[in-house]
Amino acid sequence: MNTHTNQDIILTNIESISDRTNFNLYLQESNDFDPNLIKCTMLEFIITKDSVKIYIKHTPNCDSDIYTIKEYMIPSLAFHYVFPTIHENNEEISVQMQCFGIHGELLVAEKLFIHKNNQLSSKLRTFFETLNSNIHNALHALKKD
Repeated sequence: MNTHTNQDIILTNIESISDRTNFNLYLQESNDFDPNLIKCTMLEFIITKDSVKIYIKHTPNCDSDIYTIKEYMIPSLAFHYVFPTIHENNEEISVQMQCFGIHGELLVAEKLFIHKNNQLSSKLRTFFETLNSNIHNALHALKKD
């Protein structure tokens, strides 16, 4: 599904293939001072029988070749849950995303900033509120095979 505000876009997608399930979030934010400057963030969870892989790609300008990528791989037997904490005010939203192991150990801690709090926030909130149960459902289905 797509939601548009000028050049502010949020896309979410769940894709199930025989040996994996992908949960994708794509954010695109326009800049109030420079309409040609568009920040892009992609978050992808790839769930397989053996692992939970997390990819985060930040691009300060979608038209640029400059970007940062963070990748994490957690063995599925070690993964316990993902805990997103969403903070929002009138201007921005931040999501603190933490992944924990079966013994309570912190495996991943990442923070995503969205600089405009508008109608996109409800879709973002829904993505993160359902993420943990979606990952567990995907792991359960893959382990049955």
